[in-house]
Amino acid sequence: MKIKIWEWWLLSGLGDRLRKLRLERGLEPEKMAQQLQFTKSVIWSYELEKKEPSVSHIKRLADFFDVSTDYLVNGIEEKQPTLQIDLENRNKNRHRLLIDGVELSEEELTDVVAFIKAKRLLKK
Repeated sequence: MKIKIWEWWLLSGLGDRLRKLRLERGLEPEKMAQQLQFTKSVIWSYELEKKEPSVSHIKRLADFFDVSTDYLVNGIEEKQPTLQIDLENRNKNRHRLLIDGVELSEEELTDVVAFIKAKRLLKK
């Protein structure tokens, strides 16, 4: 399949970004392929920019690395930082959670935790 010049320009660097993200996680290509349910050769071909990933693969890769598809494809957007807050042990946290500029009450935080746990149980 031929790639148009503008498509090549947009996708150039995608392999470098994938390799960088993989190395930041300390993953070997084989392990990454296993976790994504890709073949090892697919990972290599994307990193070496020998093969253009499908839209569905770009989405899966973005979700796997917790980055936007825009970051993977064109490198403009930076990775989004992940904020981890243990809501069940929130007394130890130094963060305030706000919705519409108003801090969540203890009751609201308890409801949030209960809602998420129930939703996760329903997914099983």
